[in-house]
Amino acid sequence: MLGSLALLFFIAFCTAALEPFQCQPHPNGSSTMASNIGALCNFTGEHFDLCLIGGLLAILPAGFLTLALWVIRELPRRRLAADERFVRTFSFMVLRFRPGCEAFAVFNMVRNAMFAFAPVIPLPSASLLLIYVLLYATAVVVVLVRPWRFSWAAYTEVLLCGVFLVVLFQGTFLVPQTGADSGPPMVMCSIAIGLLLPGLALISLASVVQHVRHKYRKQFHFFLSHQKKASGSLARLLKMELREAFLDADNLTDLTQLLPILTEQVETLVLLASPSVLTRKWCLAELVTARFRGISTVMVKLPDFFLPTEEHIQSFEKTVPDILDLQAFGIGMADVTGTLRWLRAVSTLSLSQRLEEMDEILDHLRLTKGKANASNDSAPKLTDSDRVILADQDPQPVLTLPVE
Repeated sequence: MLGSLALLFFIAFCTAALEPFQCQPHPNGSSTMASNIGALCNFTGEHFDLCLIGGLLAILPAGFLTLALWVIRELPRRRLAADERFVRTFSFMVLRFRPGCEAFAVFNMVRNAMFAFAPVIPLPSASLLLIYVLLYATAVVVVLVRPWRFSWAAYTEVLLCGVFLVVLFQGTFLVPQTGADSGPPMVMCSIAIGLLLPGLALISLASVVQHVRHKYRKQFHFFLSHQKKASGSLARLLKMELREAFLDADNLTDLTQLLPILTEQVETLVLLASPSVLTRKWCLAELVTARFRGISTVMVKLPDFFLPTEEHIQSFEKTVPDILDLQAFGIGMADVTGTLRWLRAVSTLSLSQRLEEMDEILDHLRLTKGKANASNDSAPKLTDSDRVILADQDPQPVLTLPVE
């Protein structure tokens, strides 16, 4: 909480520390503080005291920036050491960004410090130029690097940069012009505003539409969480039958977007519980995310699957050592063990070797999206036969379901 507040008020501390150095020149050659016209900017007397206070106050943002640099440097080593406490302590700084892009937190702080420094520059044109460069640089970095963990955060950042640029363009007209004709700069600013405003309007409209769409209608009704080797064929069959289901082999192009997609675009998580599915770190990450985000979860229990005992849960870190890799996504062992216990209360469907059970499972899943009676004539149908073969496009063992 304290770290989040420090991050929130970072630019305010920088502005307060630099306030004694923001001077306003006068025709007689002297300068006074912009915030206190009675204080001369001569670094003596009262102004010296204010500068000293500002220097002491600057220790706070400078120290916080130094801490951020140390955190970014230490983060890879602490993750390898599975230092969950370290990751959680500085989660306000690093978990907002995709793994590998945590340095964007330092970029943001340096940029904010430069924003606070801009008014100190004596020439208004130079001050405006610095702010222009910072805003454009931020927009370019966000678009090219995509550091934010969630796409809507990137859209918001670009939108805010555009709004601030519009405000600056309009404020440029109020900057006093000396000597040279102000016509050409004003024309250029008008053209820039004319080009920027339609773009901002489109971005705003797209953001609103996407927000409403994600809130009231998810892109995927189901998210098929499975171990590919053991239940990939079954996942493929469910994908064919349910249609509006997320299957990583079909719908995932960027692994870092797996959990954001589950959070933003999925209504129900379907866990295909094969015997070793709980040893797969990504399946566990999906379950933890569903639990904390309140996503409806259904477990399809396959033969030979058993929920872990309390003894197994206690030794889970030793049994599945690569689970510590999830530290990069802010998922610690306490989250994993809590989720393993939470699975005992999850709605469960059993699938053994009877074909009728598959129909029951499909009907139950369709009920979860309010389509119990829905049917799709073009969808593949299960037919009566002695044996049904579920094949997948990927080379793997084939699952056969004998019919009694």
